[in-house]
Amino acid sequence: MTLPEYAEALFPAGRRVLGVRLQPLCLGHALVLHRLGSPLAGDAAGVPQPADLHLAVEVCARPVPYLPSSWRLRWRAARSVGFTGLGRAREESRFLDGVADFRAYWREAHAHVPEYWPDADARESGVPMLAALVDGLLRLGYAEALALNTPV
Repeated sequence: MTLPEYAEALFPAGRRVLGVRLQPLCLGHALVLHRLGSPLAGDAAGVPQPADLHLAVEVCARPVPYLPSSWRLRWRAARSVGFTGLGRAREESRFLDGVADFRAYWREAHAHVPEYWPDADARESGVPMLAALVDGLLRLGYAEALALNTPV
């Protein structure tokens, strides 16, 4: 990895999803989305629903660890409801664009992750990569908050 590639990985360009500017995807964001069972977290199973997209946007728009309140999520969902057929069609198109944008945001963040496990035996140890990265940062002396706020 060259120095410019490293700098780009450490300080990625911002991205907007549903008009909301997202923070660079951090280890903590990824872990929170996995904890919440988001179908937008990597290769998670399931078809995302509008509530899943709103939750992912709210989590990734804030510093880690931030969990939006249920009131905040209801407010975001209410803003997206269209009362006419045309409004519903526009919202469906906006939702599909939002899912595509969020998935691109996730892929871009993980595009610079090097092959972490040096050999096949270690890869099959059962330790998830994100957990190993956080643990490695903690062992290097990072505070937990700083480790969780490290960009993927």
